[in-house]
Amino acid sequence: MKTSSAPIFVMVCSIFVQVCCVFCIVMKPKRLTREHCRNLLDAIVAVESGGRTDAVGDEGKAIGPLQIHKIYWIDAVSYDKTLAPPNYKYEDCKKLEYAEKIVVAYWNMWASKNASWEELARIHNGGPKGFTNIKTMPYWVKVKGEMYK
Repeated sequence: MKTSSAPIFVMVCSIFVQVCCVFCIVMKPKRLTREHCRNLLDAIVAVESGGRTDAVGDEGKAIGPLQIHKIYWIDAVSYDKTLAPPNYKYEDCKKLEYAEKIVVAYWNMWASKNASWEELARIHNGGPKGFTNIKTMPYWVKVKGEMYK
């Protein structure tokens, strides 16, 4: 008598789907929000511009309260299209709320899933691999000082 392998195949497929669903739920990366990062964002604003929205730094290459460079903005808007043109332009980084959204999008693009405040601050200062660059350590010390005032 010949037996069908169809029931076994269906059972294996069902188990596979269940395992995949559990994996997706457990492994879904946590995304950062402005609310979650409030203290860090406030500290970075204090270090970067003292809260001035008209601040311009790095010889005119960085703007706004979070001193955002155009290449940083391009990365962030490529990650979060809701922040991109035609609704927004780079100059909107002079507005605190928008600048914070840009920074959080940049972090969500480049930071590890469980990034520390230090890693996030150093990425903001030194780019995607900034947290590995020793030159960003003094920046982190300043930001940490503002966070724990």
